[in-house]
Amino acid sequence: MIVPWVLSGPNIPKAANSPEDDKGQVYNRYYHMFARGELRGLVTEAAAGLSLVVGVAAGQPPSTQGVEIVQDGWERSNYYVELRCWRTA
Repeated sequence: MIVPWVLSGPNIPKAANSPEDDKGQVYNRYYHMFARGELRGLVTEAAAGLSLVVGVAAGQPPSTQGVEIVQDGWERSNYYVELRCWRTA
């Protein structure tokens, strides 16, 4: 999906006599819309590729590294995932 990205602020140059003078510069950018479960699957696949355990640290052997999926859900018209990295002693 293509969505507008508005750059505004005191340090953003504006084109002279542009209709966007009051709003800042607007660029169209690509925004990936995830399907249900797609982002969580990508996280799991990436973790496996990095030899990381996906799950909680409790009960894991010493010197193990991993990520815990703290939460995932739907917000602002797209899916999100929150991760916590961990390492056992």
